[in-house]
Amino acid sequence: MRQILSLLWTPTLCLVIGIAAGLGCGFGPSSNGNGRIVSYDSTYSFAIGEDNTALNGQMTPRISISQKTDVEFPNCNYRIVNTIFAFSGLIWFTYHGILIPEVVLPAFGPAGTVDYFEMENGVYSVIFSRGQQCDQYEVTIDDTSIAVSPQSGAFTHSEHAFYWRYRLKSFALFCGTMVETSYLCDDIVDSLNAHIDLEEFFYPDNGVVAYGRNSDGHYNDAPARYFYYNSESDFHKAGVILEQFTLSRQEEFGGVGIRIINWLQDSYLSWQFTNP
Repeated sequence: MRQILSLLWTPTLCLVIGIAAGLGCGFGPSSNGNGRIVSYDSTYSFAIGEDNTALNGQMTPRISISQKTDVEFPNCNYRIVNTIFAFSGLIWFTYHGILIPEVVLPAFGPAGTVDYFEMENGVYSVIFSRGQQCDQYEVTIDDTSIAVSPQSGAFTHSEHAFYWRYRLKSFALFCGTMVETSYLCDDIVDSLNAHIDLEEFFYPDNGVVAYGRNSDGHYNDAPARYFYYNSESDFHKAGVILEQFTLSRQEEFGGVGIRIINWLQDSYLSWQFTNP
């Protein structure tokens, strides 16, 4: 089906396949008893990413597709309502509007939603439809990246063309300091390398990195550094080293934050170890 969609895509075919799949007219959204749905005729953005949170002690990598409106609303908890049809290499979103909940939060922000899928490596067609409009994207997933290529687009756009995935048995180190204590970022790396067998690696400059690219909120925010490790016990040891490093140099830690987070979303934070 993916090849047919890629080769023969037209608005008419979009409508025909949508009806055949049980989408469009008469196929409404799930229950919305906690609010009301209003129409939305402007544009949306979406981002494809990855969620590696451990569930019930088991790590199950999932691909996330988050969506948000390009327009901000006076309440930040409005939700995008859509129906999802997923089959083989096809994921189809049909928009129904914006859900305004009964209880709203008085802060400006876009309406949004996020959905999770178990998607193996391969090539997929991701389609967004609204009325007779259909936008199609080709999404290619492999062990290291997710690439998004637009095939047709009228009311949606992707936030990025490349997403660089979490690497197995890896962690990222984020270091933010005062300008005069920027040396601490190299010092903590030296301490880790002195006690753990680590291999540093680098992501390409283009695209979005799953971990993020740098710390934020400090006078000096160093670029993130990424490392492979051999076992989860090594990552736990990295947390112990960070604790010892933080406690032994507390007088230098004013305005400093160091964070280590691994591919399973486990993390150690320097400010957890500092005395109140």
